[in-house]
Amino acid sequence: MQRILESQKMPNVYTILTCLLCTSLMFIACNDEVTIPVGALDEHIVDLRGDWNLKIVQQNNNDISDLLSFTDLSLYLEMDNDGPTHYRIETNGLPFAVLADGTWSFDDVTYPTSITFTTSEESTTVLLDRPPVSGGDFFSVAFSLGCAANTYVYEFTKQ
Repeated sequence: MQRILESQKMPNVYTILTCLLCTSLMFIACNDEVTIPVGALDEHIVDLRGDWNLKIVQQNNNDISDLLSFTDLSLYLEMDNDGPTHYRIETNGLPFAVLADGTWSFDDVTYPTSITFTTSEESTTVLLDRPPVSGGDFFSVAFSLGCAANTYVYEFTKQ
């Protein structure tokens, strides 16, 4: 009778030891050290420098790109290490938020939501339709020209 009791106790001891071993192995296996490369969390200025041509124009969510030769509008954005500096624009008679050269700036150089164009006479702010990607090949702005009921979205592509 005693042998029967001992044999019933043995599997329980083995089961407990096996569970403890598996549990300890799980904790040991999960101790991988996480390393973050130097500079991986640094924030950078969004870089939109370069020549940009107008590709798509929407008025009140309707594509009007084919109605005029909107590709004649070009924008050159200059930047330095501190961010935006000057811009040059060639509208060729096409409507845009600004018609003269000047300086430009972001509302936030790391996470911009708008661009302000400043000429010798005025400042005009346009909203970024989508967050721009630094070094990307397109960006788009949204604005109104006099009538708030008419909104325009201009999508620029990099030359």
